[in-house]
Amino acid sequence: MKNFICLLIVGLSVCKNVALSQTVTPSDTLKGFWGINFGKTKELATKILSTKSVTITEKVNGNITSLNITNAVFSNRKVLLLTMKFVNNKFFEATLNYDTERPNMRGDFESIANILDEKYFKGNRFADFKYPYSEHDEHEETALNMGYGKLESFWTFANKNAIALETKFFETFSVIVLTYQDVD
Repeated sequence: MKNFICLLIVGLSVCKNVALSQTVTPSDTLKGFWGINFGKTKELATKILSTKSVTITEKVNGNITSLNITNAVFSNRKVLLLTMKFVNNKFFEATLNYDTERPNMRGDFESIANILDEKYFKGNRFADFKYPYSEHDEHEETALNMGYGKLESFWTFANKNAIALETKFFETFSVIVLTYQDVD
């Protein structure tokens, strides 16, 4: 019996280690977005983006250049606007704005968050609602679409790079914003 228990413990330890080695953890690093590594040049990004059938416009403000990309599809979702930012010609941030299928902002947010959870690891989720609204009440969608509620999720990697997902309200409309960011 003692040998059986020892064998069982060793077997469970091996299974646990195999399972852990097959999952992504926060110790992994986030190196870029859509095949473009952080720190790469605008020219390289433009070359890679040109293979994706998107429309690109450029805006320069001092040492920061923004590539505004339309007609993009990311993770099988149409993107309203994708903005890639470069400081001193080095890529450091990508921000995607998604429209939402009203009245399903919560469902769309959770769907995107779950895809990121599966690809990387479980993100930290938060919700904030202003009185008289509260999370999961019958008026949650109204609160989210009018700026009285907000959902957020964050993934921080070992190299401190991060992904943020949030619902945002802009005076007349709401979107889901997904940001990939290099902290260096």
